[in-house]
Amino acid sequence: MNRFPAVLVFFLVLSISPALVAAPGPVDIVGQKYKTIKGLVVDHKTRDSLEDAIRKEMETFVDYQELGRLTLSDEWDKLKKPERKRFIDGFKKMVQRSYVKKFNPDTPFEVEIGSSTEKEGRITVSSVIRSGKSEAEVSYAFHKSADRWMVHDVIIDKVSMVKNYRKQFTSIIGKEGFNGLMARIEKKNAARAD
Repeated sequence: MNRFPAVLVFFLVLSISPALVAAPGPVDIVGQKYKTIKGLVVDHKTRDSLEDAIRKEMETFVDYQELGRLTLSDEWDKLKKPERKRFIDGFKKMVQRSYVKKFNPDTPFEVEIGSSTEKEGRITVSSVIRSGKSEAEVSYAFHKSADRWMVHDVIIDKVSMVKNYRKQFTSIIGKEGFNGLMARIEKKNAARAD
């Protein structure tokens, strides 16, 4: 009689475990996303179609809200909701353009996934990207958002995207205000990528 509840608990644990194990961690996400992007580079023969495909893929693992909040730092709290939305929309386009320009339909690349480090509930995964004779160290900083690991910063050759943009944006806001910053971002987004 005591065996039945134990057997039932055992089967319940077995049925629940795959759902818990199925959620990928940051290291797995970096590996999966690079694999997907490598496939996109092979499948898309034009730059425009490749960039569109990579932008869609970025939507699945980049938390633009957190990226924007961290980038603006203290300025974020001063913005009203419509201003925050305007910033996130523009900043997201700018980040995507910067990221997708790094990939070329004619240039295959290789990736070596490195180690991960954890600090205050956030995990950073390192990688090295090699394409032709060039090489770059790229690390992705993750946080948990609604039970999913999402990227909130990218560190390229030890330079944090958040810190780099924060320095620039703080300077622009100090001189030209929030509207001045947005005018610059929107102008940059309107221009075609080089």
